[in-house]
Amino acid sequence: MTTTWIPTGVSFETLQTCAAALVAVWGTEWHVVPPRENDAGERYPDHYATVERTADGAAITLSACEGRHGHESRIEVRGRWPKDGETYMSARNWGVIDWRESEPGITVAGDRPLHAIVQDIGRRFRPEYERLYAAVLVTAAKHANVRAAHRATVEAVSIALAGAGEFRDQQRDGEPMAYINADAIGYGQFTPTSLALASVPSDLLLAIARTIGQYAEARPK
Repeated sequence: MTTTWIPTGVSFETLQTCAAALVAVWGTEWHVVPPRENDAGERYPDHYATVERTADGAAITLSACEGRHGHESRIEVRGRWPKDGETYMSARNWGVIDWRESEPGITVAGDRPLHAIVQDIGRRFRPEYERLYAAVLVTAAKHANVRAAHRATVEAVSIALAGAGEFRDQQRDGEPMAYINADAIGYGQFTPTSLALASVPSDLLLAIARTIGQYAEARPK
């Protein structure tokens, strides 16, 4: 008679226990993210636990996975990265690692002693994640500054257009966008780096062209 071993997996409670142990060792600047709940207060069937650093949003997720040959239950450790606006990003998306490189991530045996799991994560995963996360924060701050400047530009143009322009808090390809909508001048849209118009009267088109020419002439050569 042949007995087939069926992996039992790592329970959500075990993942939460590991997360709490990480916080206990890493300090109070980290906290365990509470499980998600529906309106009735019932927990969603999440299969991961998350620890997060309050100050900058650095977060590490612990999830259950099987070993390479399916003969052991393991805990997979991954990092979370800042979003770019409302877009979810990876370390590769942020450009802090080459597209051919793998993002930091390890697995540890789920049946090891709790202190050994915590030590393994602190030694094998955390240093590289912290290094890349710090680099992402620098890049993210630059992106945020550029986005704020772009938004200010679009809002200023909308104001200059008076009733012919309308600023809407939406984006196209990551840029804020506003609209031109007036029977007298035509229709279109603009971002900080582009302008598109339709049904523009010829005299307005010539005025825009002259303005562009004058601006180009006044620019330092």
